[in-house]
Amino acid sequence: MKEHTEPNRGLDDSQAAQLPALADRPLEEIEAVAEVLVEVRSISSQLTPNEVRAELSARLDRMGLRLPDADLEELVEQLAPAPQ
Repeated sequence: MKEHTEPNRGLDDSQAAQLPALADRPLEEIEAVAEVLVEVRSISSQLTPNEVRAELSARLDRMGLRLPDADLEELVEQLAPAPQ
C-alpha cells in the first residue's frame, strides 16, 4: 500500500506543496473565492492592476475572507490586463 505522503506524480513540487493549504479550507470557501474570481475576471479588462486588486480585496472582504498578500498578488497578476 502506498504512503499518503508520497507526492502525486502529476504535480510539480510547488503544486504539491500547496495541497495541504487548500485541503484545510472548507469547500464553501473555495467555491466562494472561485465565484469572486469569475466575477472580477469578467470586468478585469476594463480595470488597471490596482483597480483589480482593490475590487478583488473588497469583494473578498465583504465575504469575510482574507487571502495572504502573496496569494492576492498572484491572482492580480493573473486577472489584470498586461500593460501596453
